[in-house]
Amino acid sequence: MKIKSLLAVAALATFPLLSQAGVVYKWRALNDEQPRGITLELEFDNRTVKQGSFSLELDQSAGADFAPKRGLLSLRYTYPGSGEPMTYDAKTGGFDPVGLLSMRLTFEADGFVTGRIFAADVFQSIELASVGSMFTIIDAASDNGMSDCGWGYGTKCSGATGYIQRVGEVPEPASVALMALGGASLLSARRRKSTR
Repeated sequence: MKIKSLLAVAALATFPLLSQAGVVYKWRALNDEQPRGITLELEFDNRTVKQGSFSLELDQSAGADFAPKRGLLSLRYTYPGSGEPMTYDAKTGGFDPVGLLSMRLTFEADGFVTGRIFAADVFQSIELASVGSMFTIIDAASDNGMSDCGWGYGTKCSGATGYIQRVGEVPEPASVALMALGGASLLSARRRKSTR
C-alpha cells in the first residue's frame, strides 16, 4: 500500500511540469548566401505549439530580469567563429546578461514555422522573416565579426534563405520522473519478494 501512495503523491507533484515538455525547431539553410553556417535552435512548450501561434516582445536591456515561463523555453544561435553563442533560457531568467527578443510566429501543421524573429544580446544579433515557410535573413551582425561579412557591429550580413522545421521533442520532465519512480518501485517490490 505504501508504494501506491508514493506513486500517487509523485504523480500529483510532477503534474505542473507536464506543460514544460519542449518541441524543438532548427534552422536549415537552402542556399549559400551570407551568413553561412549559422545554427539557430528554438524550443517551445507543447501548449504553445498546439495553440498554433506565438508572440513575444522582451527587452531585458531595460532592466527586466525575468523571462516568460511559457511559450519559448530556449533559443540558441551561433555562427562560425563566434565566441559564446547567443542563448535565451526561460528556466534561468532569459538572456545572460541582457538581450532583446521579438517574435511573431505561426506553427504550421506540416512542421514548419512561419513569421518573424529578431534576437540580440550584447555581442550579436539576427533578424529573419518568412514568406510562407521560406525564411530570409534580413541582417546578422556581431561585435566579433562574421566570416566573409566584414568586421564590426552593424556590418550587414544578409541573404541566406532556409526554413525552421520541427526536429523533435524533449521528454516531459514529469514522464522521466514517473519512469524513474516506477523503476525504483519495481526494484523495491522485487527486493521485498526475494527477502521473503
